[in-house]
Amino acid sequence: MKFLAKWRELDWQMQIATVAAVFAIAAVLLSGSNWLVERVLQNRYVAPEAIRVDGGRIIVLSKKKVLWNHDFKVKEIIAEISDLDGDGTKEVIVGLKGEEKRAGTILAFDYKGDIVWEFQPTEITSNYRGGKSNRVTISDLLVTSLFDEKVKDIVVLYRDAHGWYQSCVALLNGKGKLSAKYWHPGHLTQVLVGSEERDGPKKIAVVGINNDLGGKFPGADYLRCVFLLDPNRIHGEAPPYLGKLKRGSQEWYGIILPKGIGFHRVDIVDHDDDGKNSICVWTSTGHVFYVDFQGRLIGRGRSDGTEGEAEFVLIDP
Repeated sequence: MKFLAKWRELDWQMQIATVAAVFAIAAVLLSGSNWLVERVLQNRYVAPEAIRVDGGRIIVLSKKKVLWNHDFKVKEIIAEISDLDGDGTKEVIVGLKGEEKRAGTILAFDYKGDIVWEFQPTEITSNYRGGKSNRVTISDLLVTSLFDEKVKDIVVLYRDAHGWYQSCVALLNGKGKLSAKYWHPGHLTQVLVGSEERDGPKKIAVVGINNDLGGKFPGADYLRCVFLLDPNRIHGEAPPYLGKLKRGSQEWYGIILPKGIGFHRVDIVDHDDDGKNSICVWTSTGHVFYVDFQGRLIGRGRSDGTEGEAEFVLIDP
């Protein structure tokens, strides 16, 4: 009632001016609300669901559209999608391979393609006196949970960028910080993570070639190797300890004899359905070895077309 009384006291010109002002303010508020809605929609999280890699180029997709793409100007990359910090949003982790200057770099991106962090392997150059370029590139990369299922860690296999034998297993946390490294005299090709029992502690299995052990065994070729690391204690170097760091923290270290036998594949499997996993080592000659997480040979087989004889042998157990 007081408002109506005051309104009647205004002359007609003031009434018109007041109404116009109200409409103007309403228009501003409405346009502002549209802008706010647009901003909210632009920043709404859309989960990355798939990756397409073509050489050094990546395309990141949601279920319905392309989220972002980038050309890293390298010959090859390796990439994974994972929620690194357990906050419910996924990041895209990219490792740069090849021999280019940026090779060895690992980057984490958010769903919009903005960089969350970048790791440069400046602390990973060389450990041995032999040939080296003092730069490294990535052989393999695995994003996994090693200690806490809510957060992720990154296991990286590095090798010399120019192909020399200096190689390294590096462990990064979900924030891109280097936490441990283990040197190896020969290229590492594959990394696996698993546990002997379903809820057991995680272990890191690594596959590769050992250049320095060859002199202890007959033949001219290299030795293929499989070894196990405990992520809680990673340090030192692999046998025969000819580098700067000497004896490493491997749980066990196994080789395939005779020299020259390669790998068809290496997996973590429950081969006899007893509820316990083992490491299946399938050689290029068709021999199959099942090794438990203590390094014991618990089974063996021969696939169709197996050639010759082969053995799995522990070194410096």
